[in-house]
Amino acid sequence: MRSELLGRLLVGSVVSCMGFAAGATQDSVAIPPTNATDEAQVDLQAAAQPASRRREDASPQAEVSLYGMHLFSADFDNSPSDVSVTGGGAGLDFSIPVTERGTLTISASAEYWNYDFSNGNAFFPLADATLDGPWEDIYVGTVGMSWSNKIHDKWGYRVGFEITSSGETGADFSDTLTYGGFIGATYAINQDFAVGFGVGVQTQHEDDALFVPVPIIQWRINDQWSITTKRVGNLGGLAVNYAVCDTITLSLMGGYERNSYRLDDEGILPDGVGRHSGIPVVLNIAWTASSQIELNAWGGYLFAQEYELIDTDENSVAKVDADAAAMVGFGATFKF
Repeated sequence: MRSELLGRLLVGSVVSCMGFAAGATQDSVAIPPTNATDEAQVDLQAAAQPASRRREDASPQAEVSLYGMHLFSADFDNSPSDVSVTGGGAGLDFSIPVTERGTLTISASAEYWNYDFSNGNAFFPLADATLDGPWEDIYVGTVGMSWSNKIHDKWGYRVGFEITSSGETGADFSDTLTYGGFIGATYAINQDFAVGFGVGVQTQHEDDALFVPVPIIQWRINDQWSITTKRVGNLGGLAVNYAVCDTITLSLMGGYERNSYRLDDEGILPDGVGRHSGIPVVLNIAWTASSQIELNAWGGYLFAQEYELIDTDENSVAKVDADAAAMVGFGATFKF
């Protein structure tokens, strides 16, 4: 449900010279597939750790992430319909040190989301009476590549591109594709505070290209408190973190998610586009079991939900708001 660009820029661009505790800076949340960019979600948020970080052994490193999430039932405004979402995904980032300060990262991810609409044709007038809603099974796949480099002890940058397929079962593969790129830079004022800025651009289904400016902050207030851009599972945004101990960190996170899917070519709106957006706010608990394993669990709400149908002429044919809904998720990250 999301593009990876926003996450990579928000989290991946952070300069490595800050030396934060592992629990305070390594993570970053989306609505069920949330392209947080929609697709822009140029999702600039999805995020491998700064490839600019030079490991002393200068050896390649792989990071595997797994996650699942459930968005509980939400009623639509002025309608007897409701919807819930269940799904999950997996991602792989493979980082290869190329120079003393520069690293090439190759990334791939896959997600599956099931939208369970109840009486969905009550608010989508195009829906056939025999159908429950505008879309059901969504598949999202992304491949990308990025280069990050630490210019010196204070400045670092990251640049990359990605290709994403996001669509319903039955959609033509070529019509599900979108393309994007991003660039971001950070400046470490000192060991505890870094700021930066990035921008991403991504093509969209039946819409103009989307440009997303993204501010970046990593601020360790003291040994326990920090404010960072962060990612957990398929969600990403700004987080206030509290390190309970060396291995457990609590994070209150918030962001914006906008997702777009190419619809079945034989569905209620053939080759059209379905969009889902909202504002997730969650509390995450992270347990760093070892230097190679981190487990996460989160719960919260998705606010300001909106669902929309767009035809192949870029016309919005149906749009409806949904109530805030509770959400829960879990994730695991393994480093090799």
